[in-house]
Amino acid sequence: LFSTRQTLTNEPGEKHAYFFRARYSKGLGIDPKQRRRIPSIQQTISASDKKTEKKKLPWFPETPPSKSETTRPEEASAISLKQLSASTKKTFSSAVKKLSKERSLKKEVIHKEEDVPEVKFFDTSPFSEKFDIPWGSGVLIWGVVGWGAAFILTGGVIVPLLAAGLGVSLNELPQQQQSLYILGVQVAETVAGIAVINLAISKFRPLPPDLFRIDLGMPLSGPRGGWALWGTVGYLAAFPSVLATSYLCQFLSVNQDQGPGTVDAVVPLLDSSDPIGLISLLIVTSVLAPLVEEYVFRGFVLTSLTKWVPTPLAVVGSSALFAGAHFAPKDFPQLFALGIILGFSYLRTRNLMTPIMVHALW
Repeated sequence: LFSTRQTLTNEPGEKHAYFFRARYSKGLGIDPKQRRRIPSIQQTISASDKKTEKKKLPWFPETPPSKSETTRPEEASAISLKQLSASTKKTFSSAVKKLSKERSLKKEVIHKEEDVPEVKFFDTSPFSEKFDIPWGSGVLIWGVVGWGAAFILTGGVIVPLLAAGLGVSLNELPQQQQSLYILGVQVAETVAGIAVINLAISKFRPLPPDLFRIDLGMPLSGPRGGWALWGTVGYLAAFPSVLATSYLCQFLSVNQDQGPGTVDAVVPLLDSSDPIGLISLLIVTSVLAPLVEEYVFRGFVLTSLTKWVPTPLAVVGSSALFAGAHFAPKDFPQLFALGIILGFSYLRTRNLMTPIMVHALW
């Protein structure tokens, strides 16, 4: 609780009325009784207000008034603002606005891009910084499970049933129409997946600005570095990382001949003589899939895990979930290595455009 005191001046020679007990509470930020009194004061303003400038007293006089010089809040509420000076009215109005603004600032964290300290190119401190996460483990589990259910139901149940109702069979379609069908499924899965994550965190809005941030501005420069610059660095780093992981798996005879990989189902559809099918698959693999997967695994899972574990371990955990969600055991190690690169590239800029660029180019 804190108190403010506003001096309301009357005509010269008369006593002063003091306005006490502005308590910090819900809503506007002052005591509910005072909140009800404010309209009654405002309603007493007369159209024939005399614009006479009166002496402005300080907010906190050194010598508090005696009981005989003060009035109760009920009496103060009946004082006509017609009798107040213009400066006192302005001060009273600004006090109410200040209390309301202070209450709203309690609910949200204000981060401005210009207030972010500049990070040097070889500075590794961004890789250990945590995110300000307002939700708990229940929301994290709900979001991941809900996204997985929406992904499976949309692509494996809802869209096939709609296609069957229209008499469309995927196996009987030519390659061009198969590509368009896959594009339609991916669009539905992208919309459903992002909608589920937003629904899970809806009651925690407004969010800190560095969560789910997709900003196309400053691609080559900025306080934390440009997203295109670090996207290029991440893309170049992905090659040796994934290649080293593949050689390590071959050396250890791990994941050899364990079913189809992530690209095995797409390669037969890549017919260079069909530009429409090629463009459709390009949109799926380089636009829609990177958008929804980075939104979920880096924007939601990685940031949420930093609430309980160190940031590098959060990158490892989100990468493992990212690799497992592809249901391709043969490619799990390579996808895990790629997820590590995507996670650290996101931490460097805290802009989802960075991992989306790496993912799209890959």
